[in-house]
Amino acid sequence: MVAVSLKNCTTNIGQKHLLDSSLPAEERNRRAIEEMKDTLRPELLNRFNGRENIVCFQQLELDSMEKIIAREVGRINKSSARQGLAIDMGGDAIAAFARDRYDPIAGARGLPGYMNAHLEPFFADHALNTGEKGVSNVQYDEEKKMFVFGPLHPAAPAPGGSKPILVPA
Repeated sequence: MVAVSLKNCTTNIGQKHLLDSSLPAEERNRRAIEEMKDTLRPELLNRFNGRENIVCFQQLELDSMEKIIAREVGRINKSSARQGLAIDMGGDAIAAFARDRYDPIAGARGLPGYMNAHLEPFFADHALNTGEKGVSNVQYDEEKKMFVFGPLHPAAPAPGGSKPILVPA
């Protein structure tokens, strides 16, 4: 006998039903749970103390993606604050990045990791290599699929300034 502790588990079983926008939400959930019951053995399902402990996640909308991106920008700023660094990624840049990265099937999977891997290190490297401290205004170029970093400034984005740095997203 093998003992396994199951606290939280997720699955994509039933995902096709949950993404079917032609069905009402209640029917999507019912079909997804039925598919799960047909796929998994009752002994496993019983470990979750019944259907009331099974949650069907709904598709994330674009505005939820924008909130996740804003949260991650805040996290980057919090971790960079002791070095005197921050990014200013306004609502238009966040919306552009969210539109470009939006995938109704994948949702927000990988989004925090993507920002961690592509946005945070480049910004930190730029600031460390120049020795500058301050805030960089970050835009997102949807056509080139790149982050565009403005020059570091003490508090507010400076008009004009030096040439921005392009970062592939």
